[in-house]
Amino acid sequence: MIELAPLMPMLMVWAPVLALGALVAFYTFRAWRKEHSRAMLALGSGFLLLSIVPGTLWFGLYLSTDDAFMAELGCAAMMSAGFVAIVYALRTRFA
Repeated sequence: MIELAPLMPMLMVWAPVLALGALVAFYTFRAWRKEHSRAMLALGSGFLLLSIVPGTLWFGLYLSTDDAFMAELGCAAMMSAGFVAIVYALRTRFA
């Protein structure tokens, strides 16, 4: 049986990140659907990779491996991909 008490501090830290990341991603994807802008699609994908994916990945990896270092390593990789998507959205000229 998994003990959830040690996860409460991490849950309290990740909950606002997940909520705010979902909100920002929702608005960017909504703008993408309205304007069909690839920049908005890349921006929304970047925010998903910065918030939702690392948050769920951290808990998934930690609960499956019980190794906080591996969970953090997976989060860092996803966050790096998110920053790449955001830089792509900001620096690429879209027609």
